[in-house]
Amino acid sequence: MVSALRVAWRAIRDAYGELFLLAGVNSLALLCCLPVVTLPPALAGAAFVTHRVAHGEAFVPRDFWTGFREYFWRSWKLALPSLIGWALLAINLQFYANQTNAYLRMVVILWAFAGFVWLALQFYLFPL
Repeated sequence: MVSALRVAWRAIRDAYGELFLLAGVNSLALLCCLPVVTLPPALAGAAFVTHRVAHGEAFVPRDFWTGFREYFWRSWKLALPSLIGWALLAINLQFYANQTNAYLRMVVILWAFAGFVWLALQFYLFPL
């Protein structure tokens, strides 16, 4: 338990120490997310930088571009199944919401819950 608290404290200390640089990288990633084509690589570049911070390594803002280029195609390979999952969830929600049978319409609750779980998993997509 004590070692877990040490790790958490070190992460908070490092994040605060790099707060302004990380805010700049985050703003850069947000700008790169505007064109849809660069959205997954921008998130991968931001995850690359935060991985360096979490492991106590120094970084410069150009490390974002290193991660952006290095993980460009891999990030798209990771994002496509995620997008397909979102599409399947939307199709299922729409299908069951339009049913006339009340019991089938209640299946929407299960699909909505699956959507919340899927959303929760998305936060771990690029860090993993």
